[in-house]
Amino acid sequence: MESAAKGSEARPQRVPRAHAYANAARPMRGHEPHPHAAANAPQRRADPLPQRIDSLDGLRAISILIVLMGHAARGNNPPAFLWPIRDLGILGVYLFFAISGFIITLLMLRERQRSGTVSLSAFWKRRALRILPPFAIACIGIAVAASLGLMVWRWQSFFGALTFTKNFNWLEGDWFFGHFWSLSMEEQFYLFWPLLFLSLMHSGRAAVVLLAMVLASPLLALTGLEVIPPKLANSLPCIPYLAAGCLLAVLLHTRQRLFGELRLRLGLRRAALWLFPLGALAAACYKRDGHYLAFGTALQAALLPLAAFVLVAETVMEDGLLRPALSWAPLRWLGLASYSIYLWQQLFLGEPNTYQAHWFWTAWPQNILAALACGTLAYLLVERPVSRLKKRLHRGRAVRPAPQKNGPHAVTWGPFIRLDRTAAGGSPLLRDHLRFSIGTNSRSSGPT
Repeated sequence: MESAAKGSEARPQRVPRAHAYANAARPMRGHEPHPHAAANAPQRRADPLPQRIDSLDGLRAISILIVLMGHAARGNNPPAFLWPIRDLGILGVYLFFAISGFIITLLMLRERQRSGTVSLSAFWKRRALRILPPFAIACIGIAVAASLGLMVWRWQSFFGALTFTKNFNWLEGDWFFGHFWSLSMEEQFYLFWPLLFLSLMHSGRAAVVLLAMVLASPLLALTGLEVIPPKLANSLPCIPYLAAGCLLAVLLHTRQRLFGELRLRLGLRRAALWLFPLGALAAACYKRDGHYLAFGTALQAALLPLAAFVLVAETVMEDGLLRPALSWAPLRWLGLASYSIYLWQQLFLGEPNTYQAHWFWTAWPQNILAALACGTLAYLLVERPVSRLKKRLHRGRAVRPAPQKNGPHAVTWGPFIRLDRTAAGGSPLLRDHLRFSIGTNSRSSGPT
């Protein structure tokens, strides 16, 4: 009996297999997961889109062609066939806004999914390297042309362009720096949208809020037309176009099942691809001709963001109806240079009374050729070298070792500020805000 008791104490008791697995899966005391950890962890969804979407460059090309033709229609000695599209160059700018909203949001979604946070400093550095060098060269070129007495310009307009406040119309304007209102709108979007992005994604209401912004487009447009002072007419009505691109990125990233079902409804997609853009174009022509201005403004504002949404969607989806045509190499190349072309085109496409003397390069068709040539040179000599610099900087950040946290509740200070999820009690929103990287520590989404 005694020896049997000793033997039974020495031998480990056998545990049924099911209970053994259950005990193995159960966390040890003191190591239970934080109650909000699963909710706050980034969702590991398969990305439905390739890292680079070449067809988007083709859509950029269409956008810049709309701008060029719309401006040339009111330029020096335009052909008669351009007159019907006068004042419609703005449609190309709205399409640019939707493309920008989509790309920026998609990059942040990918970075958040990969690393659990979004590095604000890395994002703003990438945007600065993308926007500022070509912008500075274009400003210098226009200023040199002004100093040579070729055109009528105002220093107040130049100052508004340099401070990215042209969209507020606070100062006197002119033609040659007038197009920088859209660049000002983009820069303000780059500044404020990342700050709002994380809060909306954490609350799960990003799609709802963005959809509300898109549907509020007629109200914002009428407000800009009738209520608010003209200083905001180039700001508030543009928000729905940016929101349309942001909404598409969020839906493609988080509602893949919905788009999987839409892919099967080819007839519905074809109908939307025809109806929304053609309806928006008809509304824009109706507004241009001045018939019932308020009604035309509301109708255009209701249809244009939806048309932009459909166009971008059919450009980026794997089986997008526009993707094959917009992937044509010449269109893609023009799209790559579209930013620099947009910066320079205003110098050559002004009306005759904006120039102090006759200039050969301001008449049709050489004005279009000059705009394309200057933009192409700026792309080759400025944008591409800066893009290579961005890639080298990104590779340098990628090989830098990440700082180590000191324990499960560590708060690390230094070149960045990061608070671990389990360290912060209270609001999940507060914890994720504290996890924002302030410096260059976290992996970025790559050069853009």
